[in-house]
Amino acid sequence: MTANELLILTLLAEEPRSGYDVDRAARQRRLRSWTPLGTSSVYFVLESLCRRGLASARTRPGLGGPERHVCGITKRGRAALRRAVAEALSAVRGPAAEPDLALMNLFRTPRFAHALAAYERAAAARIAETRAAMRTVPSGPYALAPRLIFQRHILFLRAELAWCRHARKRLERRRS
Repeated sequence: MTANELLILTLLAEEPRSGYDVDRAARQRRLRSWTPLGTSSVYFVLESLCRRGLASARTRPGLGGPERHVCGITKRGRAALRRAVAEALSAVRGPAAEPDLALMNLFRTPRFAHALAAYERAAAARIAETRAAMRTVPSGPYALAPRLIFQRHILFLRAELAWCRHARKRLERRRS
């Protein structure tokens, strides 16, 4: 199951929603700060979930506008969601492959220290952005999950910063 499918099934498990409602919930909860969910993909994913029997759609009158297709999670969708959540939490995943591949070329790149410093600045900026996004999460029954996710991202980025400092010290020692 993709991250977008998991996210949308989670929102449908809370209550039936139209594509517009899914998009609004994603905006309100700042989900796009840590997921790849784009507005254009909401409808595509909803259609895919319905086609696979994980969600079902019904039409309801729009409030002063066109009819809306409202999707709700099915029994099969709830089972798939439970399996996906259990799988996602069953194993610790390693760090991203791209930085690791870059490290393989450590001694072939004369500007590695500059690239490492840029990565460190980017991680620090991302921490500030994540803290700012976390402050905008509205209170309410669904506020805890986004806050915990933002905190997880901040802790990960702090670990990245600590690793950057460690790597720079190792490089400096090696050059001396």
